[in-house]
Amino acid sequence: MLRKSIVAASMLAISGVSANAATATGSLSVSVTIAATCAVSNVVNVAFGSQTTLTSAVNAAGSFDVNCSNGVAYNTVIGASANANGTQRRMVGAVSTSSYINYNLYSDAGRTIAFPTSGAGISGSGTGAVQTVNIYGQIPVVAVTPPNDSYSDSVTITVNY
Repeated sequence: MLRKSIVAASMLAISGVSANAATATGSLSVSVTIAATCAVSNVVNVAFGSQTTLTSAVNAAGSFDVNCSNGVAYNTVIGASANANGTQRRMVGAVSTSSYINYNLYSDAGRTIAFPTSGAGISGSGTGAVQTVNIYGQIPVVAVTPPNDSYSDSVTITVNY
């Protein structure tokens, strides 16, 4: 009996008859949407250090990372802060809260292109990878150095895309 089953199975295999009599097919869609996005990270503060006078300009630098989707156009503004006088950024004394020191933030090492406090900002284009944006700070010369104190300010980095 076993021999007859093997012979029958061999005959079916040789004749090309398969056990499946029909085939059904369907389609499957595969998709993804890449949303435009930007993120700010790794902020390095602008620290002017300890100064005894401000009879010459004092320079310092900081930076932040921005990561925008590949091909996304963006622009960056750095806010004026709560201590600003109009668009002039100012640090305020911790003890002498009526004493201020003006400072400016620039996007270039030559300190000629100021980071705007609003509006269009400094433009860039996302690559899908982290890009470091440098910030160049400067305290301009003042005729009379303010009182001894620790002066500080906080500004908001905004990336519009």
